[in-house]
Amino acid sequence: MANFKLCFLDEKSEDEIQVFCNTENKIFLSINDDELGSPYVNSAFITLDIDTAIKFSKELRRHIAIAKSNVEFEKEQANG
Repeated sequence: MANFKLCFLDEKSEDEIQVFCNTENKIFLSINDDELGSPYVNSAFITLDIDTAIKFSKELRRHIAIAKSNVEFEKEQANG
């Protein structure tokens, strides 16, 4: 199995979310905020079992679809 971490950066590339599968086969999510200081002090993390991670991913996709729909609606309203 591949051994890597995937990082998602904010618009300014200052804050990040890391995601990877840990040695216990749990999905590890870490949020680091560099504006607050050291990433070791100013970070939060959670580990999810596989079933919970699947539910989380479905809910995240649902909210992305809602946000995308709202953006498209706002564009249509702005264009008349």
